[in-house]
This record gives sequence, structure tokens and C-alpha cells, in this order.
Amino acid sequence: TLTNGIYTWEKAELNLAVGTIEFKVVKNHSWDIAYPAQNYVLNIAEDGEYTITITFDPTTEAVAAEAVKNEPAQAITCLEVYQKAKNDAVLLNPVTVTYTNGANVWVMDGSASMLIYMPSGFTNNFQAGDVLSGIADVVDIYQNIVYEVKPDATQAAAITVTSGEAPAPSQAAVIEASDVNKYVILPGFSIEGAFTADAKTSLTAVLGENTES
Repeated sequence: TLTNGIYTWEKAELNLAVGTIEFKVVKNHSWDIAYPAQNYVLNIAEDGEYTITITFDPTTEAVAAEAVKNEPAQAITCLEVYQKAKNDAVLLNPVTVTYTNGANVWVMDGSASMLIYMPSGFTNNFQAGDVLSGIADVVDIYQNIVYEVKPDATQAAAITVTSGEAPAPSQAAVIEASDVNKYVILPGFSIEGAFTADAKTSLTAVLGENTES
């Protein structure tokens, strides 16, 4: 590619061993005119997968090259997802399913709980207690409140499932700020109002003198 007078060649996913790579930039597909006069030597410090970028300035005849090792994504906890910004790419540590409803899959780990929103058409056979690995995508923030990860069809198909024990929710008489992101159950509460079939509705849960929307 030619951008602002500089030619750039890039190649990703190259499995390289420790050693050196030698090359020249040739003109008109011939060795008659090539840069630099001696081979350019690019050092590879360790085995691994690399992206190599080579640039050539035809005005100065300068050649430059860089080999960047592609490091695997580091998995993070649910709580760390809440510290990310919208559209940040994430990879979750293994998480345990607490509940599913259609495309919605609620999961938890030792740090917090969160929502995984599966793509349209994805067959969701997850059960409470299933341990999911390989959840990768970008962070979405629904109505600036609900953090969720929404894998596409390819990413969802790559999720691996192993059987585990369904987690037990903690008991809570009333939700406090410290309960945010926890998997809880409110025993003995009643609901004020009624759901409507054609609209999403927020209702109030009542337990004694305590109410939660």
C-alpha cells in the first residue's frame, strides 16, 4: 500500500523461530535495483506468532521493518468487565451460568455477575451450573446501566461448555449497594403492578417496608 509517499507491506499470523530474516525491497520485480544495498536483517528474539511490517521510502530509499509478537488475549473477571468502556474488547475467565432466558444468559464468577447476550438465531442450550469458557467480544452498556457482552455468531459457536454445579443465590432481605452484581434471591416479596404483554415494564418488589424497582 502507498500512503503519504511511503510504501507499506504487512503480513500477520507468521509462525517464526528465533533467528534472523533477510530481505530487500526490489524495483520492477527485478534484483537489478534493490534496497538496501546489503540485505536488511530483521532479528526474531523468540519463537512465536508475529506480524511483520516493512516500509520503504522511495524518496530517501530508506527501508525499515518491525516484527511484533502476537500475544494471546488475557482473560479477565466479570468485575473487571465493569471497569471497561463501551466497545472495549474482552475475553472472560470461565464463568458459571446462573440462569437463562432466550438470548439472555446470566453468568457469574468469584468476582461478580453479568449478562451475556447471545446472537439472534443462536441455539442456547445452556443450563444453570454450566461452566462457559472462551466468551470473547466487546463490551456493550445497555441504557448506560446494564453491562453486557454480546458475542457474534462465530464467537458464540466457539464457547466451550463443561458441566458444573449450579450456584446457590445468597439471601437478601433488601438490596444494598454492596449487592450490585451479586446473584441474590429476595424471599417472601410481592410485586406491585402488572406486566403488560406489549411493553417492557419496571415493577416494584415489596418486602415489609422495603421496596426495590
